[in-house]
Amino acid sequence: RDIEENEEIFLDYGQEWEDAWNNHVNKWKMGMGMNIPSTAYASNLDKNSKVIRTEMDLQQNPYPPNIFTSCYYSYRDGKKRNNRQGRTYVWQKTDDILYDRNLRPCSVLNRHNDAGDGNEYYTVAVRNRFGLKDSERIPQGEMHLVTNVPRSAIRFSNKIFTTDLHLSSSFRHAIHIDDIFPSHWKK
Repeated sequence: RDIEENEEIFLDYGQEWEDAWNNHVNKWKMGMGMNIPSTAYASNLDKNSKVIRTEMDLQQNPYPPNIFTSCYYSYRDGKKRNNRQGRTYVWQKTDDILYDRNLRPCSVLNRHNDAGDGNEYYTVAVRNRFGLKDSERIPQGEMHLVTNVPRSAIRFSNKIFTTDLHLSSSFRHAIHIDDIFPSHWKK
């Protein structure tokens, strides 16, 4: 029969997987294999992280080694200008700017208050990240400085391979896919 909308499907991963899971649960202890000082998620929720530290601040008070700052910023071919002499770009809010596809590593160089609204804004050096289209990549060797970046456009991100998913104590076991589907589904 067809699966109805909102109907749940329960998959049996097999006895081997079940035994491995139960063995993992019985042996696992809180903190086992966990040497992660913080996570980007926790740092983004932390009220003490409301003010982002500049590169100079980080010399005295660094963030945990597994997180870094990222900025929402869109760079497209149509916006290319020669920035090799340090020319800066002004951050612009658009309807789709705060989507994760626009999140890139950035270093916070300066923090300042806008006398008009009392909010803090930042000057950042934006870098490329893995997975960008060629039209979205800042040309190699080009210093890309962006001013007037609001706090809401800066987040903390996890460095690659530093989340709990990558802990040596995380549960991993093969799911034998052939065993989970009823035989009449395979026809």
